[in-house]
Amino acid sequence: MQQPNWRHIYQLLRDDILSGTLEDSTLLPPQHELASRFGVGRHTLRRALAALRQDGVIAGGQGGRARVVAERIHLPVSLRTRFSVSTESLGLPSGARLISRRHRVPSADVARMLGLTRQTAVPVAVILRHVGDLPVSLSSHYFAPALVKALPEIPETSPSITQTLADLGITDYLRRQTLVSARLPAESEAVHLQVRRGDPVLSLVGQNVMMDGAPLEVSVSTFRTDRLDLRFVFQDA
Repeated sequence: MQQPNWRHIYQLLRDDILSGTLEDSTLLPPQHELASRFGVGRHTLRRALAALRQDGVIAGGQGGRARVVAERIHLPVSLRTRFSVSTESLGLPSGARLISRRHRVPSADVARMLGLTRQTAVPVAVILRHVGDLPVSLSSHYFAPALVKALPEIPETSPSITQTLADLGITDYLRRQTLVSARLPAESEAVHLQVRRGDPVLSLVGQNVMMDGAPLEVSVSTFRTDRLDLRFVFQDA
């Protein structure tokens, strides 16, 4: 029988944690017991545990027993949805990375939400956001060319749509609508979000408008679902 590799062990333990079989704050068995259970050496087991730590579902385990930390993240979606503000209000460490900044032709639906009568290339910023070490969303932000002809320089680390718009003189805007659906991730989404192609993700299409109602920006976001809940707030706080 072929010896299981670290990825197989990682997936088995991860599934037990996310399904609740291994409950929050539970101590995992000692490493020698886990190595014996899976029939592998300590090095293979440590690689699996390191991947679980990177996912944020266990803590410790580098010199003692690891502990399950499977609390879910409850991210609010409201009239003024701002990722960094939302995570900070929850006391969560957050960050982001700019994947690309260029012009792209949006889908017909996104073009319509931007107030365009035809599909034409618009400024787009693609951002990967995370909480702690856990990637939680991959978002493409499409901007209405009537208000944003070109994007300014955006830092590769800790990019902010709010700050980018502020640099253009746009200091406030509102979320008009958010469309939510479930699907399987594309290959690039699975890689960035560190999920399997067979794991469902949430797809959110959000339309932001100026205070006078003029279309400003449409975000097409993919969220992982294993650690994240979206809480819709219908009255601005």
